[in-house]
Amino acid sequence: MRAITVAARLTEDEAVVTVSDAAGPIPEALMDQVFVPFAPIRTWTPSGGLGLAKCWQAILAMGGQVTVANVGAGVRVELHFDQATLGTDRGEGLTMASPVVHRLADSSSLY
Repeated sequence: MRAITVAARLTEDEAVVTVSDAAGPIPEALMDQVFVPFAPIRTWTPSGGLGLAKCWQAILAMGGQVTVANVGAGVRVELHFDQATLGTDRGEGLTMASPVVHRLADSSSLY
């Protein structure tokens, strides 16, 4: 089953949003192109899109970082935001007792 999982966690220094899918990995030879607009990084589509390119631009503009990795049967994208970037100090502003996870069980219409 293809699925998308969205999770968020807060550490002492940063907030991390993780988006994972189970739509197959990105070929390692194409991994350096994941932030290039319209790069065909998935084997089941003839051309890519703007999603990761726009995400990367937006997160960098906010002082954050984006990482992409193949994990199991899919891909994991992590958005890292420094607490200082978010305008909060340790112990103030953002608080989270445990990670928040949302799973879209049938995401076939999203592909």
